[in-house]
Amino acid sequence: MAGMLLTDSKIKGLKAKDQAYYVWQASATRGTGRLGLKIYPSGRKVFVYKYHQDGGRKFLFLGNYPSLSLADATVKCHEATTSLSEFLSIARHRATIKQLFDAYIKNQALSGKRSHEKTFNRLKQVLMSPHVNPDMLASEVTPSHVKLILAEFIQRDAVAGSNKIRSVLHAVFNFALYADHDPVNVNGKIIYGLDRNPVSVVPRQAGVDRALDRFLSWDEISLLMSTCQKSAPECFFHPDFAQLLLLCLFTGGQRPWELMTNVWQNVDLRNCTLTVPPFISKNGDYHIVPLCASALLILEEIANRHSNQGFIFPAKTKTGHLLPSEFAKQVKKFCDHTGFAKFTPRDVRRTFKTLAGEMGISSELRDQVQNHKKPGVSSKHYDRYDYLREKHQVITLWESKLLSMVEIYPKSS
Repeated sequence: MAGMLLTDSKIKGLKAKDQAYYVWQASATRGTGRLGLKIYPSGRKVFVYKYHQDGGRKFLFLGNYPSLSLADATVKCHEATTSLSEFLSIARHRATIKQLFDAYIKNQALSGKRSHEKTFNRLKQVLMSPHVNPDMLASEVTPSHVKLILAEFIQRDAVAGSNKIRSVLHAVFNFALYADHDPVNVNGKIIYGLDRNPVSVVPRQAGVDRALDRFLSWDEISLLMSTCQKSAPECFFHPDFAQLLLLCLFTGGQRPWELMTNVWQNVDLRNCTLTVPPFISKNGDYHIVPLCASALLILEEIANRHSNQGFIFPAKTKTGHLLPSEFAKQVKKFCDHTGFAKFTPRDVRRTFKTLAGEMGISSELRDQVQNHKKPGVSSKHYDRYDYLREKHQVITLWESKLLSMVEIYPKSS
């Protein structure tokens, strides 16, 4: 659009269109930059300052109209015009995309989010896209950039993967928004300079994220338990992973991560419990896992092969314990070699939830065994009962059912 002399009445008269557009102040000296307005389809109006750098046009968002008046926007524009080098210096000190991604990953790691490595790999794929430059400012990312990045995944038939990337990017830019607008840092430096999340208006692809429903039947559990007690090569599992799988079963489908990263000092043989501390618990709460006789036998076997010091499931890995990715590979190898219907370690958790319900165990007690948070004010703020007695009763019933099919580690006379 051609330049016009901006006044309050003219600004108020600017109408929204199907696509965002700019209106520029008519009076401007070549090479000094220009004041303008960006009008969004929603009707939102934002003062912008346009200038040229490195042969290309750059835009700085000054503020929303009418929160920022025309007079104040003009003052800001004049300040930029008289000291453009200083103005650009401020812009250059804003965080780049890569710096934002690195800060987010660091925050996730410090917060104990065990998915931070997977998130790191997804963000690394974003930085490899030809549609963005790692050195571009985070504030320069637009919905168009996000759309083009996600289109790459869709075009290679990774539609579900595009949703995962979108979810991560949405969380990353929300992190940046919160960092800049946190009231605690009211006098702090603006690091990212975002005024919106560029991912919000880019839709997810519907119908590709199916809820999983795989659970093992009683016959499959019987076959799996029998296999896990065999010696190589009939077992197909490394002994440590075979015992991890059995322990998941006999503890009522506990999360594999909370078992493989746990340590011996959290095992209470006297009271037959295993404590999951908050820093490895998915919901950040203490969780007491009841240990039945079969689970104790499994732990005894592990201690005999390794020791009862440090991690319950030690391994020669960077972290010093078994890894979830390797556990998934072991399960896949077992299914591929035996023709067993495909399942994942997470499906063991769903198996207990489903079959224990079939046994008549209430949903509330099944949730307690698996450390699922219950909704509601009462559960969140007032109910401090640990349900340990009831959980022991549930696990005893569950163990009896499992042992009625296959006895584990037959007792020596």
